[in-house]
Amino acid sequence: MKKLMRNAKKEKGFTLLEVIVTLTVMAIMASFLVAFMGTAITQSSDPVKQTRDLGVAGTSTEKIAASYACYLAANVDGTCQSGCDVCPTGCNGCSGCTWSAFKTATACNGGTVTTVSSGSLKNANFQTIKVTITTNNQKLISYFME
Repeated sequence: MKKLMRNAKKEKGFTLLEVIVTLTVMAIMASFLVAFMGTAITQSSDPVKQTRDLGVAGTSTEKIAASYACYLAANVDGTCQSGCDVCPTGCNGCSGCTWSAFKTATACNGGTVTTVSSGSLKNANFQTIKVTITTNNQKLISYFME
């Protein structure tokens, strides 16, 4: 009986089988964690990139809208107002406060200009353009009328 009691007291620690089972369970749990969190970690910067691209596209849209406001103001009294330039600095082939100057300025600010058919005879004297600004995956579309 004394011999059995001595053996029971000496057994401290883990057996090899217990260690192997524990490591196997941990490996399985780690593989689930990597499978679950792997895409979340790699795609975590996408919203930041999208926001940045949308900001760049928004800035270009604001410049084009400002040019359009200058174009409209010039056509109210027939002259270009001081400090109101339809054409951005460094934009070649753009002069005056005309519709063609506005379209050229739009292209200089990074917009793609396409003419939209009016679809009615009431607006036959006016031209409508669709301005598309694309920055990576972000796209902003605006319409302007002559």
